[in-house]
Amino acid sequence: MRRYPTGTTPHTHDKVYGFGHKKAPPRSLTLSPPYTENLIGTQHLHDEQHGNLRRAYGMSFNLCNNSNNNPPTLQERTHMARKRPNKDRLLSRYITHDTQGNELPRPLQAARTDYIKFLKQNSRANHVAYIDETCLKPTPAQHGFYSISAFVVDSNYLPPVRENMIGTLRDMVDFSGGINDDDPRVYYHFTEAHAGKDPNRPWLTDLNNGQLLATIGNFSAGQHYLFTDYYIPYDSNDVQLEQNMEEARGRALAPTLLFLNQKYPGIAVVFESRNTNKDQTKDDPDKEGIERLKQTGLLPKNFSYTHTSPSIDPALIAPDGTGWANRRMQINGEAERLTQADIKQITLDAYSLYPIQFWTAVPPQS
Repeated sequence: MRRYPTGTTPHTHDKVYGFGHKKAPPRSLTLSPPYTENLIGTQHLHDEQHGNLRRAYGMSFNLCNNSNNNPPTLQERTHMARKRPNKDRLLSRYITHDTQGNELPRPLQAARTDYIKFLKQNSRANHVAYIDETCLKPTPAQHGFYSISAFVVDSNYLPPVRENMIGTLRDMVDFSGGINDDDPRVYYHFTEAHAGKDPNRPWLTDLNNGQLLATIGNFSAGQHYLFTDYYIPYDSNDVQLEQNMEEARGRALAPTLLFLNQKYPGIAVVFESRNTNKDQTKDDPDKEGIERLKQTGLLPKNFSYTHTSPSIDPALIAPDGTGWANRRMQINGEAERLTQADIKQITLDAYSLYPIQFWTAVPPQS
């Protein structure tokens, strides 16, 4: 049964251009009180958005506290401090070697050269955020939404997180009896695994979705976030509908980056690339929007980010999984996807930055 989010407000930009879309037509819609125009991700932040960001930033410390995220001991902190000058500390064997421990063949090395360079350049970053998305297109009968899923991991624990993920994936391949033609990489996507219709990849099953979410839930060093835009107007024109979806992505992505940059100063951000072999421009709106945030001073000039694929860094599978599980919860009421894996996800409305709560049916009456 459909879940009803609270803490959300239909919203849009008022006479401003969308994040990453300089030629997008202006809009003018009345916002529900007490909200005024929302300029996050475009020109500047109104006092209200500054307040929302500060409040959510401070509140998130309490929301993050759980038994699986204990602060490091003095010995661990000393070990971390000694490791920080190491320019390779964000790397791990998967990034540079194959399953037999040999250096990767030159074609694979070439594919990872830019990403290895990015990791080395950000070796002093204390945190790395992995970002993916999940969404629901609107129909004449129901609204849609666009969510940015973020997995933030302490840099000192990133290599074991990555190796844990790829180790779980390789075990799934072995148990399935399938042949992985992509070795040493393992292809995995939660939506395709739920469908379970790929005979060439028998490890893509809904059962493995649950096991992989359990692996993600055991990552004690990470924190999961979801920022959602709930106002996507329906349009019968497919081109305009895609434009509406892209604008919703911008409205969700801008506050995500502002929030992460404030809570984790100096954070490095890794997006799952949306580029395809046929279209190498799908990441451009993200890049254009981020550059505008830098130009207006909302993000620092040295804000560091890149786009890559889960086959290059399997840590990107974490936000894919938590985003997919949250979508299943909102649409199908499957809250157990997250709870059984003990994943504590902070879910915020992208406009107000208020926490979102879900009920299995109609919200309880006061």
